[in-house]
Amino acid sequence: MRKTLLLIAAIFCATTNTFATIHTVNVAIGAFTPANFAANVGDTVRWVWVSGDHTTTSSVIPGGAASWDRIMNAANTTYMYKITVPGTYGYVCTPHASMGMVASFTATNPANIPPVNTNGQAITILPNPVSGSLRVYVSDPSMPVSVILTDLNGREVLRKGYIGQKELSIDISSIPDALYVMHAIQNNTVITEKLIINH
Repeated sequence: MRKTLLLIAAIFCATTNTFATIHTVNVAIGAFTPANFAANVGDTVRWVWVSGDHTTTSSVIPGGAASWDRIMNAANTTYMYKITVPGTYGYVCTPHASMGMVASFTATNPANIPPVNTNGQAITILPNPVSGSLRVYVSDPSMPVSVILTDLNGREVLRKGYIGQKELSIDISSIPDALYVMHAIQNNTVITEKLIINH
């Protein structure tokens, strides 16, 4: 067990994307600022409330990307969205879209970061941030898969094992909102990524 945890920790340190960026978008009366920007897959968009009552609501997203619809006001001052799929993302403030409160960003897959599905044992974890149910896609369902969720102190909060399923649905509705680390292990492949739970 200790060797497994050390292996997971070593892989986490080696595979955590040091090139990932958090793009901050201010949400104020009449505008998202910046209204357009370029990002990479693996980056996170962070909306920060400044004034007014708004939403950040996806309007156009690439295939396979998670949609979002979040209230932005004095009680809900931030929302974070991890980009997992390349393409153009459009979003609006629902009550103010007709007044021009629209914005977008374009995400590309950096040349030095391969796509997740690069071999027969690839594992994809979506969406991120997540609310309610987490989806894990497995390229080779004939091999057993272990999914482990830990908090940032390394305490295990969830462990599930699967075999024979290509798409897994994991109920995380009882896990408190926070930043966690998700480990999906299959044969010699370990996918580790930070996971935001935001109900």
